Amino acid sequence: MRKPSDAIGAARGKRAPALGKRLADLIGLAPRRARPPRAAVVGRRRVGSLLHERVVLFPGGSAPIPGLFIAPLAGRRRPAVLFLHSHGHRYDLGKEEMLEKGTGAGALVSGLLDSGFGVFGIDSLCFGERRADEAATAKRFFWEGDSLFARMVRDECAALDYLHARPDVIPGRIGCAGFSMGGTKALWIAAVDTRVRAAACVCALTTYRDLLDGDRFSRHEWYYFLPGALAAADLDEVASLIAPRPLFCLNAAGDDKAPIEGSRRAVRTISDATGMVVAHSTIVLRGVAAARAATSSASVETQVPGAGDATTPAEAAAR
Repeated sequence: MRKPSDAIGAARGKRAPALGKRLADLIGLAPRRARPPRAAVVGRRRVGSLLHERVVLFPGGSAPIPGLFIAPLAGRRRPAVLFLHSHGHRYDLGKEEMLEKGTGAGALVSGLLDSGFGVFGIDSLCFGERRADEAATAKRFFWEGDSLFARMVRDECAALDYLHARPDVIPGRIGCAGFSMGGTKALWIAAVDTRVRAAACVCALTTYRDLLDGDRFSRHEWYYFLPGALAAADLDEVASLIAPRPLFCLNAAGDDKAPIEGSRRAVRTISDATGMVVAHSTIVLRGVAAARAATSSASVETQVPGAGDATTPAEAAAR
């Protein structure tokens, strides 16, 4: 892996802070608070060799946020991953996706736990214990000058505040990972918050330009649309802000919600913007379901600057 040339590095160094601030403003992120959100533990139980701790976060300006923290019982400080659940129209599931067996999400969480990580996930607005009509919720936020996507990302950043402050978590070794909706949020969160030391996304990396081609953007649900996003930066430019921290992405051929052409375009954009070599390979999977099922065994579609020889999100976050 080569280092950026002085010219490219200097140019990116000047642009990145301004773009990062523009994206943070779009999301409505306030300056980071000195204290994490107040949290209450509402349930704690042992499940085999694991601790399951159910918590509720009380961030200012938002309704209570239910969350689930899982970690090996061994009492020591550990790296952790913020898990960002998918959409899939499974509004009743939310963070409980972490507990599913025989799925890509379940395999990812199990692998992280086996590697000694803690994993924390919350219910996004409209999902799980916060279940509500997505279209109605998004329309209300638009009317109020906000958006569902921005609110979701702000909630996840509050979850990151909480995770960062936990005494059993190593603050400098926190990553985030998600599938589909969660993968899109992972890109944005890692782009605007450098406390995320590594990120992984499945069925998410593409470009808004490719979604506009053939009106494929209309296949996304209401959460996906952040007013002003395309005018500020395309998704590949958002992802470029994550470098030189590790980013792993897996995409499926035939996924109209994350077109593979856009994924490859994003790889080129990131490489050009950072001046770093991006290792990538083509994964031919038939549809999103196949991609999710294969995430525990398939190689990654893109390995973005900073990953080095790491081959899993767990290894990347541990560095």
